[in-house]
Amino acid sequence: MKHFLVIIILLSYNLTIAQYSERLEEILSELKEVDSKADTIHYGNGKAWWISTLTTYEHNTDKYSTYSGKQVQFYKNGQIWQHSQLQSI
Repeated sequence: MKHFLVIIILLSYNLTIAQYSERLEEILSELKEVDSKADTIHYGNGKAWWISTLTTYEHNTDKYSTYSGKQVQFYKNGQIWQHSQLQSI
């Protein structure tokens, strides 16, 4: 019975992932990348805690910023804690 519940939960989660609609794709195609800059946050000891890229997009006259590209987080001793690749729009 436990296995059956786990399978049902996993399937229901997997089926609820949203898909891009045509309207969303139309809006995304109208976005223009206007700025991209490195964003680094440091610990008190001066070592990097977070390195990422902040990308700014423009749609009509509105500007939207989001993190994209490579993102790295570090422990206080400088070792990499987490490395991920974020999807660009």
